[in-house]
Amino acid sequence: MATPTDPQQPRESLTVSRTFNAPPELVFRAWSAAEHLRNWFSPHGFTIPECEVEFRPGGKFDLRMTSDDGTYDQWLRGHYVEIVPHSRLVLDVTVITFEGKPLFSALTTVGFAPVNGGTAMTVNQRYTALDPSMGDFTRGAEEGWAQTLERLEAEVGRMG
Repeated sequence: MATPTDPQQPRESLTVSRTFNAPPELVFRAWSAAEHLRNWFSPHGFTIPECEVEFRPGGKFDLRMTSDDGTYDQWLRGHYVEIVPHSRLVLDVTVITFEGKPLFSALTTVGFAPVNGGTAMTVNQRYTALDPSMGDFTRGAEEGWAQTLERLEAEVGRMG
């Protein structure tokens, strides 16, 4: 996991992993449809009130993430770059303010591997700052992903 040398500068990448007590096919499916992503693709204290995905290479990946207190409302707009069923996803997403200002982009690679009857999933994000005034826009990303993957675990349990 890369750590910025200057605490005011965002990290260049982040890698998080989690093991799920479910087969790769099920965990992979949770990434494939708006009905599932709405339930888990945000940390605690946030919701996904709008979500549209077209699960195919080049297909749309658009979600609106809103904080429960109404102070944060941003779009994650992008597309699926690569889809290898049950083993790998690559998404290219830009985070945009509700007013339409691009903040940063994240190239996200997700790997799914069978392990002991479950799934080891690894998420790697490579970041590109689009608005230098944001400072460390990755602050809290590791904790945010940990919470998001907790929600994914609950969704996979619900789906299974």
